[in-house]
Amino acid sequence: MSKTSGGILQHQQKKQKPTKRTWQDTIDDILAILNTDNMTLGEMEHHLFRAETSHPPFKRSESHKQYISKFLRGHAKIGVGQIVKLWMGNPFGKDSSMPMYSLETPYQQILPAHAALMAFAAQNVEEELIREATKATDKTSSLRVKNLARTSGNQIGSSSGTDCEKLSWSGMGSTTMSDISDTVRQRQPLMYKLCLSVATPKARKRNGVMVVRSKRPAELITLSSITALDFSRSWHSQKHQLTSSIYDFALGVPHDLFTHNSRKGTGVAYSTVYRSLLELSAQEAVAAKCAGRDLESVGVLTLDNVQHHHKHDVRYSSMGMTDQMVIGVAGTYAQLHGIDVKALNLEDKAERQAKSERRTVNTNQLLDFVNHAHVDNVFATHWILLLVNEVPQLHHLKDRVSEIFRTRCAIKPLPAKANKVYPLAPVSKNETVTTELKDTFVDMLAQLGQLPEDFDERLLFTCGDGLTYDKTLQLQKYLQDHDTPFEKLEILQPLLALWHTLWTDLSRLVEHHWGDKNNNDPSTLGHNAAKIGRPTPSDLKKVDFYPGMNLVTTVLKARTLDCWGHILGIGNQDLFRHFEELEKKDELPTFEDLEALAQKLHHTYSSTRGLQRACRDVNANQEWANTVPEGSPVQQPADSKSDFAGDMALARSIAFIRDALVCYEASYAAAEGDVGRVYEMLKLMLFTFAGSSHSKYVNYLLESIVSAELESSPELHDAMLTAMLVNLTGQPGHFMGLDFMQEYFNRLLQTVVQRKGQEYGDTFVRDVVSRNLYHFSRLKAEFATTVALYLGVHRS
Repeated sequence: MSKTSGGILQHQQKKQKPTKRTWQDTIDDILAILNTDNMTLGEMEHHLFRAETSHPPFKRSESHKQYISKFLRGHAKIGVGQIVKLWMGNPFGKDSSMPMYSLETPYQQILPAHAALMAFAAQNVEEELIREATKATDKTSSLRVKNLARTSGNQIGSSSGTDCEKLSWSGMGSTTMSDISDTVRQRQPLMYKLCLSVATPKARKRNGVMVVRSKRPAELITLSSITALDFSRSWHSQKHQLTSSIYDFALGVPHDLFTHNSRKGTGVAYSTVYRSLLELSAQEAVAAKCAGRDLESVGVLTLDNVQHHHKHDVRYSSMGMTDQMVIGVAGTYAQLHGIDVKALNLEDKAERQAKSERRTVNTNQLLDFVNHAHVDNVFATHWILLLVNEVPQLHHLKDRVSEIFRTRCAIKPLPAKANKVYPLAPVSKNETVTTELKDTFVDMLAQLGQLPEDFDERLLFTCGDGLTYDKTLQLQKYLQDHDTPFEKLEILQPLLALWHTLWTDLSRLVEHHWGDKNNNDPSTLGHNAAKIGRPTPSDLKKVDFYPGMNLVTTVLKARTLDCWGHILGIGNQDLFRHFEELEKKDELPTFEDLEALAQKLHHTYSSTRGLQRACRDVNANQEWANTVPEGSPVQQPADSKSDFAGDMALARSIAFIRDALVCYEASYAAAEGDVGRVYEMLKLMLFTFAGSSHSKYVNYLLESIVSAELESSPELHDAMLTAMLVNLTGQPGHFMGLDFMQEYFNRLLQTVVQRKGQEYGDTFVRDVVSRNLYHFSRLKAEFATTVALYLGVHRS
C-alpha cells in the first residue's frame, strides 16, 4: 500500500505546471519596481519616450530602442490611437475644473489627461491652420491680385513687393471660383475639410431616396468663408473679394454696402473698386485701339442713342435748376469672323458706286433678288416645326426639323464662335444734329485708333437703327467735297440694324392686322387677342417687342394648327387627341408624310398666290378652292363692295400667316446665325413696308439692298451680311443683332448714369463704367452660373 500510495503522489507532482503570469502580474511587478525606485508612471513614460538628445542626454539600450520603435511605428499589436482612446475613455482622466480644447495654456502644462489631449489636438490644429493660411497668402498664391492701392502720400500706385497676378478681366468670371477652389484645396486642405464638415448637414432620406442638397451649397459657402479669413490675414489676398465687389458694382448696389462688406471681409472698399475699374477700363481702351488698327481682322462699329430723364431733388433745388433730358451716344466695336480683309477695298466700292446702276432699278429687279424657291422651302419647314413643337407625339421629329433648317434651308450660317466686343466711351452728343453726329464719329474712330492724320484706307462697317443709318448717309453726302476719305467719312460703310428692323416689322404687322375696334371678323388679330384676354397695345404703330411677338406667335400657332387639323381630315376635332389615337395604333405619320402636307399648307395658307386666290370667287370649280374648307359667313361692313366674290376673312388670315412667318423666320434665323436666311426675309419686308405707316423703312431697306446687290463686290456683299449678327457666348443658337446687344449695354449704362446723375461724357461714365460694360454683363451671367442659380428664377 505504501508503495502504491507513494507512486500515485509522485505521479501527481509530475503533472503540476508553474502558474502562468497574467498582464496584471506584469503591471504589478512594474509598478512595484517604480514604487521601489520612487518613480511615478508619468516619469517612467517621460524617460521611456524622450529623445536621446534631450537634456540630460542618455543612451538607449537595444531592447529599449526596439520596443519604442515598434510601438511608435505602428508595428505593435496595439497602437498609439488605441491607447489615446483608452485614455479618453478612462473616467480617471476627467477633471471638470479644467477647460477643454484650451488654446491659451500650453498642453504640456495641463495635467488631467482629457484636458491635455484636447488641448494638444486643438493647439496642433491651430498651428497647422496658421501654417496653411500663411502658405495660401504668400507671394505665389493665386488668391493675390496686384491692385491699385493708396500709398502713404495719398498717391495712387500699384502694390509693391508682391509677385501676384496682375489685375485683368481675364482672371474674373467663371474660372474665379474654380481657381480659388484649387488654391484652397491644395494649400489649405485641413481648413477646407474642417469648414466643409461644419457647413454640411447630416445626410437624410426622403421616401427612401437620399436627398441631394441644392440650396446654399456647402462647397461655395466654405470657399467664401475661407477666402474672407485669408483676406483678413493679408489684404493682398483679395481676388475673391474684389471680383465680388465689382459684381456688386455691376448690379448697382448702394454705396453703403461696399463699406459694410469691406468691414466684414467679404468685399473691398468702394475706392478700391473705383481704382480697379479705372485700370481695367484703361486696359480695354488699349485693346479696342489695337483691335481697330488690326489690318488682319474686320470689325463693325455699332452706335445708338442713350437718354434718360433726370429729375432734380426738390429739397436741394435752386434758381435755374430744372429737370432735363440727358442725351448721349454709345457705341461698341465687335470683331467679326470669316471675312476676307480684301472685301474692304475702298477704291472698288467707289468704282461700283460711280456706275450708278441704282438709277435703273425697278420692282421686277427687286423681286428677282428674292430667292422664292428658298422662301417656299423654309415656310413649309416652319409649318412642320410649329406642329412638332406643340404635339408631344411628334417631339421625336424636332431634331430632324432642326437638321433641315441647318442643311437644306441654310444659305450663309455663321460659325458658332464668340465675337470679341469692345464697348467704347460714350459722348454727350445728339445724333439727330448733323454736326454732333460727325463729332461722335470722330470720337469713336479715335478710340479705335483711326485719326484724321493717321487712318486705314479701307471700309469700316458701322451699324445703327433707321435714324442713325439715314443720318449717316446724309452726313456722307454733306462731307463729299472734303479732301481725305476720313474727312468725307467715306471709310464708313453704313449698315441697317437688324433688331430695330424686325421690331418695326412687328409693329407694322400688328397695326395692319389688328382690325377695327369691336369687330367680329375672326381673321383679325384684334379679334383673336380679345378671345385670349390680351389687351390692345397703347400704340399700334410701335408695340412693345416681347408682348407683341408673343401675341403674334401665339395666334400664328393657333391658326397653323387649325389648318393642320383640316388637312388631316379631322375638321374641328381635337388635334392632340387625334395624334394620341394614332400613337396607340402605331400609325403616326412619317416626316416625309408631314413634309408633303406642309408644302400644300404653305401654298394654300401662307403664300401670296394663295392670298390672291382667296380674293377670287372661292366657289368656282378649281382645285385650290376644293382644298379650303368652307366656313360660316362673316357680316361685312355696309360700305363693302357687293361685287367682291372672294373670301375676305380667308384672305386676311392668309396675309397674317404669311407676314407672321416672315417675322418668325427672321427671328428664328437670326438666333441660329444664318444671315443668308435673314437677308431673304429683309428682301420680303421691303414690299410689306410699302404702303404701311412705316414708309421710311422702305427707303432704308431699299438703300441697303441696292448697296449690297449693285454697289458691292461679292466679298463685300458677304461681309455686310456677316456684320448683321454677333455671338457673345460662342454657343449655337445664341446669335443676336448688333443693335440688340447695344440696347442691353445701353440699359446697363443708363442705370449707372441715372443713379449718379451725371452726363454721358463725364469722366466717371467714359473712363470707369462704359468700357467695362461687356465684362459687367459677362460677370453677372457667369456668377449666376457659378452659384447654380437660374437667371430669372428666384430660389430661396
